[in-house]
Amino acid sequence: MGAREIRFDPFLDYWMRVIGLVFFMIGMGCFLLAVRLERYAVNVPFVGWFHLVVGVGSLGIAVTMGMSGEAYPTL
Repeated sequence: MGAREIRFDPFLDYWMRVIGLVFFMIGMGCFLLAVRLERYAVNVPFVGWFHLVVGVGSLGIAVTMGMSGEAYPTL
């Protein structure tokens, strides 16, 4: 995908695994919310706002870092 080789770094490896776990837990929480919607209906607006804030924040960070779709040939 146009990325250069990244040398192994134990600290980076640790944080990538932690980030993966956090995203997995958020995804499982959303799945649980979707499966038992009637039980957790009061949480739906909070989850929606959470995803909106994370999406806008991610877009802002990408723009600030100067990222563009041109560097990724699959886009």
